[in-house]
Amino acid sequence: MKFPWSRTFAEAGWVMLMALILAGAALIFRSDLRPMLGGGQPASESPSSAQEGFTHVSLDEARAYLAQGTALFADARPWQAFQEGHIPGAMNLDPAEFESWSGNFFSQFPADTLIVTYCSGARCPLSTELAEKLRALGYEKVLIFKDGWTAWNAAHLPVEQVAQ
Repeated sequence: MKFPWSRTFAEAGWVMLMALILAGAALIFRSDLRPMLGGGQPASESPSSAQEGFTHVSLDEARAYLAQGTALFADARPWQAFQEGHIPGAMNLDPAEFESWSGNFFSQFPADTLIVTYCSGARCPLSTELAEKLRALGYEKVLIFKDGWTAWNAAHLPVEQVAQ
């Protein structure tokens, strides 16, 4: 006597196998899905790696911009984190506080200012959010230091703190 559910289980197995094959094909042909699995290139691997429409800079590039004084560094972290330590000369431009700083910022810095945004690290979305807000204000030269504060601090590079 044959189990009545055996055909149902066999069909379900075939459906699952086909779904796995289709998902694998999607990963092969759609490179934009790879980061969801942790694959793909790290954001800072290439200086010209564009994600979200912005160019990402590496730790060495960020360091060079600071040494040359050719870019304004914009720290997207909340004020308390900025106070505890930030890249020397950086401004605290928390995207959540956009309304409070955006008017003064535009009057202080021309639209052709090169700006490097950063936040806590590669998984922090605030640097991208800040870059988007700056672009909406008319700033076209906005770069993202995706590895941000974590990489800067880990490399024992110079830091500043806000006196309390």
